[in-house]
Parts: sequence; structure tokens; C-alpha cells
Amino acid sequence: MPTKTYWIEEPWLMSADYWGRITIEDLENVMDACLTELATKPVYFVVDFTGSVTMPLRITTITSLMALVNHPNTAGFAFINANRFAKLSIPTMVRRPYRFVDDREAGINYLRDLARADQRTPTPLR
Repeated sequence: MPTKTYWIEEPWLMSADYWGRITIEDLENVMDACLTELATKPVYFVVDFTGSVTMPLRITTITSLMALVNHPNTAGFAFINANRFAKLSIPTMVRRPYRFVDDREAGINYLRDLARADQRTPTPLR
């Protein structure tokens, strides 16, 4: 599975890293893990495409993806090294704050700034 989902700063900042050839099943597994965390609290997501080679073309048909981007506890996204397809499709799906950036540090800093302004963020930020 060319994905990894983990906490950067628990319980509010999570990363989903992708590399290689990504399948719909890979995306569904990541979305399910993220949705589990969203059930109880707001979460910001770093989505890192740095190592990805391909993504499925029919991502808008993935029910769990649509549930994640529309979930009330989805607080924001930073998309790292998104390809042209992602940059065209993400704005049509995501209704939460987001930014495309070229490196992880810029993405994490963007989400930290969002979280500082969010009264729902439960812990002090680093």
C-alpha cells in the first residue's frame, strides 16, 4: 500500500502521504482512517503527493473521500506537491480552507495559522 497516515501533532494535525501508483482502494483506506478521527474532533490534514506517480481519475466517485471533504470536523488542508490533475479537481470538491504548497513545512505552518484562529482547536500549538 503506497500510503501512510499518521499524526504530526496529535490530536489536531494529521498527515496522509502518498507515493507510487495510488489506487481507489488505497484512497478509501486513508479516508476511512481519517473519518474515524473526525468523528470526535476537528482535524487539519497535510496531504503529501511528493512521491506519487499516478492517482485514479474517478476520485469524485469515492464516497469516503466526499464524506471527508464535507465532514463538519474537517478543518482544512495543505496539499504538498499536488499534480495538475489534483490542482484542477480539488477546488471543485473541497469547501474547507486549503492551500497548494511545494514543501511540508509551508503546509504545516499554513495549517498551524488556521488552527490558531480556530476556537475548536483543543491544544496549544507548537
